[in-house]
Amino acid sequence: MAKETLDRIDLKLLHALQSNAALAMHAAADRVGLSIAACYKRVQRLKRSRYIAGEVAVVSPKTMGWPLVMVVLVTIESGQSARLDDIIRRLSALPEIIEFHYVTGDYDLVLKVVAEDMEAYERFLLLQLMSVGNIKDVKTLVSLRTVKDRSAIPPAPRLLAEAG
Repeated sequence: MAKETLDRIDLKLLHALQSNAALAMHAAADRVGLSIAACYKRVQRLKRSRYIAGEVAVVSPKTMGWPLVMVVLVTIESGQSARLDDIIRRLSALPEIIEFHYVTGDYDLVLKVVAEDMEAYERFLLLQLMSVGNIKDVKTLVSLRTVKDRSAIPPAPRLLAEAG
């Protein structure tokens, strides 16, 4: 399905909703200069067009009992691309993995992993991650502090130019 062109009001509305998905429709309408009915119709159109893919509450891992955050770089054994879908499916099911990317470069997978403590991470690494099989190498980067954790997506310059 081809994406329709966004205008400045759509971009303002997306910005407002990314800042607060629970924003009341009247407040969103006020922010973008529309009536409540017109704003509601735009939000529905943005959802249908998949510009709004979902609505979530952003919760701090620490408040959910996960004080440690790691970036885990994974290399899959060469010649295992046929098993890639299975590896991705199995890793996606692990609750400690809260973000997951299949990437190019020296590593195949980049995982954002949470743990209660280093002993729990060690158990995760040995009993869950490595049990997936066909994993050649794992490099763990422990986050000392989250400097920027932003889920809001800014519009690309091309979209800003198209919106006028």
